[in-house]
Amino acid sequence: MTRIRALLLVVAIATAASPATLLAQTASDLVEQGIRAYDELEYEAAAASLRRALRATPGEDISSNDYARALIYLAATQFYQDDPDSTEALFEQLVLLDTRQKPDPLLFEPGLTDIFEAVRRDVKAITVVVPDRTEIQAGRGQLPITIHASSFIGTVVEVFDSDSSLIRLIYNGPVSDSLVVRWDGLDSLGVRPADGNYTLAATSRRPGGISLRSIRFPLSLLSIERDTLPHPLPLVDSLFLPERAGTRRSIQTLLGGVLMGGAVMLLPKALASDAELAGARYVVGGAMSIAGIIGFITQRPGTIFLDNVAANQTLRDDWSDRLETVIEGNTNRRAAIRLVIETSPPRIVELRRR
Repeated sequence: MTRIRALLLVVAIATAASPATLLAQTASDLVEQGIRAYDELEYEAAAASLRRALRATPGEDISSNDYARALIYLAATQFYQDDPDSTEALFEQLVLLDTRQKPDPLLFEPGLTDIFEAVRRDVKAITVVVPDRTEIQAGRGQLPITIHASSFIGTVVEVFDSDSSLIRLIYNGPVSDSLVVRWDGLDSLGVRPADGNYTLAATSRRPGGISLRSIRFPLSLLSIERDTLPHPLPLVDSLFLPERAGTRRSIQTLLGGVLMGGAVMLLPKALASDAELAGARYVVGGAMSIAGIIGFITQRPGTIFLDNVAANQTLRDDWSDRLETVIEGNTNRRAAIRLVIETSPPRIVELRRR
C-alpha cells in the first residue's frame, strides 16, 4: 500500500508540472547532450538530440541562444556527414533566426565557416532590436531601433496606426552591417500621436524594391503630463498702504490737535495751581493745536504719500514677477509631455520567397 501511495504521488507531481517548463528544461538538456555527443565525434547521436531540441519553440520552450547553438552544431554534424544541402539549409534558418549568430571560428574549421559566410551573403535578412520600454519627450527624445543585416540590403522602417495607416516613415535606405535609426515619437506632420496601439514595421527589400520580410512590433503609446503649478493669489486691498490723504483723515488730524490742545489749556486750576505750570499748559496746548493745523496742511485731501506709492509698486512688481514665473513654468511643463513606448515581441511576416 505504501509503494502504491508513493507511485500515485509521483504521478500527481508529474501531472501538475507545467508542460512548457518540462519542455524548456528538456530542450536545453538535449542541446547540451547533443554538443557533448558532437565533441565525442558521435555525429548521429548528436544529430538525434539536436533535432529533438529544435522541435521546441524559440523564445518560449527554449531560449533563442540555445536554439541557435542547436542549429550550428546540427549543421556541423551534417557537414561532417557529407550532407552540404542540409548544412546550408540549417545555416539559412540560423541567419533568419538572428543575423548576429554565427559559428565560432575557434571551435569550427574554416570549411564549415566558409559555407556559413556564403549562406549569410546570399540570404537577405535583418534582425531588429527595440527596447521593451522607453520613456522619451515627444519631439526631443528618441526611440532607438537597431538593425543588424546579414549582408547589404535595403530596409524600410515605418510606424502604422491601428487601422494600418502609415503615420511616419522613419528610414528608407540600405543597411550593410548594422545601423541605429531613431523615432522621436511624432507623426509625419510633427504631431504627437494619440495614446493607443500602433505597429513598428521593419521590412527588408532586395534591389528593385522587392519586399522580402517584415518584422512587426506592436507598440503601445501612453502620454504622461506633468502637473501645473497654481497661480499666486491676487493681491487684496488690505495689503496696500494708503497713497493719498483723504478728507476724513485730514479733518481728524486737525480736530484731534485742536481739541487736545484746548483740553490741555482748559485744565482746572486745581491740577495746575502753580503759576509756572499754568503757563506751561498754554504752551503745550498751543503746540498741540499748531501740530494739528500743520498735520491738516501736510495731509490735506489729495496729498500723495510717495513712500507708500513706492512700497505698493514694489508689492505689485513682486506679484507680477511670481505670476510670470509660474506661467512660464507651466508652459514648459505642458510642452514637456513624457511619452512611454512599450514594445511587445515581434511578428514576422514572409512577403516573398528568396
